[in-house]
Amino acid sequence: MSQARQLICTLEPVPSMSFVRVDSNERFSRRPRCWRRFLEKSVKLSTHMSTLSARSLSWCLVGLFLLLTAAPALADEEEEMRYLFAGMLQERTKLKSWSCAITGQDIENGSFDMKLLSNGDSVRFTRIQHLPAFDGKASRGVDAKGHLIEVGEVLHLPKRDEVSHVCDNKQTTAAWYESNGKATTSKSTPAGREIMHLWDPRTAGIRLGAHEADYQEAINKRLKVWREAAKIEHKGALWTVTFTKPYEFQDAHLSLTIDTEHGFTPVVYRADMFWKANSKFPGKTDVQYVVTTEWKQLDGVWVPIRHREARPDGAVVREYNVSWDWINKEIDDKEFTVDALGLPGNVEQIAMDEKGVGISKDFLPAVAGPPPVQPQGIAWIRWVGYSIGFLLIAAALVSFRLRRRPKNSV
Repeated sequence: MSQARQLICTLEPVPSMSFVRVDSNERFSRRPRCWRRFLEKSVKLSTHMSTLSARSLSWCLVGLFLLLTAAPALADEEEEMRYLFAGMLQERTKLKSWSCAITGQDIENGSFDMKLLSNGDSVRFTRIQHLPAFDGKASRGVDAKGHLIEVGEVLHLPKRDEVSHVCDNKQTTAAWYESNGKATTSKSTPAGREIMHLWDPRTAGIRLGAHEADYQEAINKRLKVWREAAKIEHKGALWTVTFTKPYEFQDAHLSLTIDTEHGFTPVVYRADMFWKANSKFPGKTDVQYVVTTEWKQLDGVWVPIRHREARPDGAVVREYNVSWDWINKEIDDKEFTVDALGLPGNVEQIAMDEKGVGISKDFLPAVAGPPPVQPQGIAWIRWVGYSIGFLLIAAALVSFRLRRRPKNSV
């Protein structure tokens, strides 16, 4: 029980108690002793309550101040995110068409050299894959216990180059492989373009995820996901965006460093795993991968000349070294058709249907067969159904009108 309630229980209630003035010592000394004790305790209690109120008010004011100061900071940080990613997107969009040579390696193609022509949507390229020597069986299977085993014929292949010529204009894909002397054409699909494993220079500086090939999608997706949980640091022209995703024992950090003075070019893309205090390795940081990119300015547009992704042990996952012939020139659409591949006369030409089955030896579309004929034996059933449906609708309308009709009407 509080001090005030104890006093109230021991004293007679006084209606004017709350109006007693205590600022005069003379008047205060003339009061009875019980009143003096009550007033002394009341003053102390009121002073204590005033202190608590002042403290509560001060904390409220501090909290309000922090909210008012933090809200603009958060808004400014989100605006900076939009500024950075919009700058990247705008600068990469400046590269509209190009002709370049790429020397590189990746996990999809191994080591290769490529000559690439593109208008930003359509592509035509010649790729020379430098395949290593191979000694073993051609394929793998699974034994009775579910273990992978090598099956098929044993092959002994020396180092060799696999040369392919491919063009795609978002309508038709044509591919000519010199090793088998055959060329195929098929309908262009996103899945078909994906298995080309073709690197777009506009995605340089960003580590793409699975099924992520479009530079606009890659940039917009990171802005959408990162902006609510990312921090931005400034070091001159270099701005670093760090996105953190928490887990139980670790925090995943993705950071992207952008050079704002040189075409908003991403120069470092890094992934780390930071071990928390409740883990077995508190404070430890494991680097997952680091992507570094070098750029140069060509005809007013910043273009990549080197893109490299490596693991902490130094193993290179992918690396592209680019030499540019020219950029942003008009390209005839015919450059992205099968005629531009320059097929020799002895190359067998096979058109493929949507299921990947060869349907002819020239590049003519498959001839559609006659439309299916409706069996005449069941045509009357449809007419009976139509008639019954019409009668039911008519009966419902008549019933509705009769119910709304007044009972005394003729």
